[in-house]
Amino acid sequence: EDEIGRAQRYDTPLALAIVDLDEFKTINDTYGHVAGDQVLRCYAEHMLSTFRHYDLVARYGGEEFSVLLPNTTLEGAQRALSKVQSRVAQSQCEHGGKVLLLPTFSAGLALYASGEQPIRFIERADRALYRAKHLGRNRIELELSGGRPAVTDAGGHNPVVPDA
Repeated sequence: EDEIGRAQRYDTPLALAIVDLDEFKTINDTYGHVAGDQVLRCYAEHMLSTFRHYDLVARYGGEEFSVLLPNTTLEGAQRALSKVQSRVAQSQCEHGGKVLLLPTFSAGLALYASGEQPIRFIERADRALYRAKHLGRNRIELELSGGRPAVTDAGGHNPVVPDA
């Protein structure tokens, strides 16, 4: 609510991403929950080090994270998430003497619409996340105001904003 107030007051964009680790249950089932917790910590470290110091990254639940990106357009937020995807693809995590690759992630992304209730903003990002999971995972999907999805390429990149 503070960031929404700031975005409205200064008429700046505010992006929200909800990120879900793909196939995370497999890590817990294969290596155990302690290993899964270590993977979550490694993920958080990689994500936190990629975003700006004033972006807010928080564990949202289970293997989900939310990322609030003040003063960021949809395109800027998508670039930031793509950078995280690249970094995660090249990273690994150690646990119990074993090297674990970090799983890919799916993300739903929304841009705050002036006057929108905070819950609606979150719901739009969440809908985009579920669409990313449904369309094959390891992708970023965008949800425009009014519940319109942005059209992306097969990898969930390069948004094309359809006419209203």
